[in-house]
Amino acid sequence: MALQKTIRTAFLSLGVLGAAMMSGCILSNEDEAGTVKDHAGPNTPVTVENAQTVFNMVFGTIKGAMEEPLSKPSAVASETRTINGSASGKIVVKTTPTANGYTEELEITDFSNDGELFIGGKLTNDMTTTEHGETGNITGDIAVAGFFKGKVGVDVMMDNFGDYFMVQGMVTIGGEEVSVFFHPTYTKVAR
Repeated sequence: MALQKTIRTAFLSLGVLGAAMMSGCILSNEDEAGTVKDHAGPNTPVTVENAQTVFNMVFGTIKGAMEEPLSKPSAVASETRTINGSASGKIVVKTTPTANGYTEELEITDFSNDGELFIGGKLTNDMTTTEHGETGNITGDIAVAGFFKGKVGVDVMMDNFGDYFMVQGMVTIGGEEVSVFFHPTYTKVAR
């Protein structure tokens, strides 16, 4: 009986760990790909009320790290590039061409350029390229620590037409969906 209980507990523990890892975004004290460590700072909980601010800070950080534009289509072959954070971590970007554009897979590991907001997670950016620019869908899960702390599910659309760049859609926080909007001119946040 004791052996059965031990085996059942082991399977339950593995199931919980597996589910957390499969989510693509867990808070961690390790340098695992797609995670963010605990960091000093206010660690203000991510809530529905501050979702827009968190979204602007996260996408402003990612956009700034990847330079203009947020995404750069690969010519013909797949490519992988690594962007190191000024303060911590990295973003590994794997770009794969598709029939009408490209797909980018971003693996964000404890990334920070300012040493205040740290980001981890995995995002997929499916882009369609046209003669006027590009449009696409960004999905995945991210976690933040330091300035804010929490997890955010992301499902947003992106438009990038030269001088016009915008991301809008929904984020999920604690099971609740919140409409968000990102435009570079609206990203200044008082800290």
